Amino acid sequence: MVKLESIKQTISTDVLKPYDSKQVEKQVLEFWKASEIPKKLSLHRQGAKKFFVLDGPPYINALPHVGHAKTTTYKDVWTRFAYMQG
Repeated sequence: MVKLESIKQTISTDVLKPYDSKQVEKQVLEFWKASEIPKKLSLHRQGAKKFFVLDGPPYINALPHVGHAKTTTYKDVWTRFAYMQG
């Protein structure tokens, strides 16, 4: 039988560290500010055709199901695709 301690010695502790979303967000925002990303994006979009996604309010008429995730994912993917196209 394999002992738990021998398994722990083979696992990388870096992988097991908890994800600190606040720290990651702080680093990303600092990078964006230092690189002037918002300003560059604004200049890049000047005169571009506007893109809209109409997303109505959520309705609570049934239990959540995979269809809710599907439609939300479609809207997110399409918006990101359009954004990357300029």
